[in-house]
Amino acid sequence: MLALALLLLVTVRASGSAFVACLNQTRVMEMLASDAATPIYLNSVDTVKACSAACAADKFTYSLASDIDPTCLCTSILDGITSEDVVTGWMNGVCHPEDYTLSIATTSWLFMGCQPPPGTERMSPDDCLSSCEQGWAALSPLPPPKGGWSCHCAPTARLTGFNCSAEAGTWYTRLVPSGRTLRILRAQVVPGLCPVPLTACSVKDTDGWECIDSRGELG
Repeated sequence: MLALALLLLVTVRASGSAFVACLNQTRVMEMLASDAATPIYLNSVDTVKACSAACAADKFTYSLASDIDPTCLCTSILDGITSEDVVTGWMNGVCHPEDYTLSIATTSWLFMGCQPPPGTERMSPDDCLSSCEQGWAALSPLPPPKGGWSCHCAPTARLTGFNCSAEAGTWYTRLVPSGRTLRILRAQVVPGLCPVPLTACSVKDTDGWECIDSRGELG
């Protein structure tokens, strides 16, 4: 048998924020000038997390956070945003300090990575995740003049890892209840889930996965 096999279960998370895109300063300042975004004072070193929590507490749908100052803005309207407003960030959903991190302030979906999605419908990020009943969802900003976001729902996904950008949209997975625990659907197809040197492998006839020490010998 394998030397080490550990079945990992994810504890219940009622809600949390989810990365959507990195936006340029110009677009965000336009939103602030037109009263489409509300500034929030923060006293925290974790700007993105604290901003999302503050916006969710004030019943806003989205948060916009920047490490400059630090700055936190809340909004429930993303009208007018197009792919030209989205700038490239890192594949883990981290934006450059001079740009703004757009997040859904609270959701049960987990951001998993970025790659080009086959968008099928035009709707807001929050509405997209709310409408998907399958295991995965993907968002991608649309070009002008209409802008907005494309939405794609899928039962499974295979992510190969792209830096997040206007071309490489954001992918999410939803946690599925199993008693008092939750398993991540199809988690074995996403790189980096297990600590080194363990490898994520699917569990037969389930939607769960195991962290396996592949260096162990079969016996």
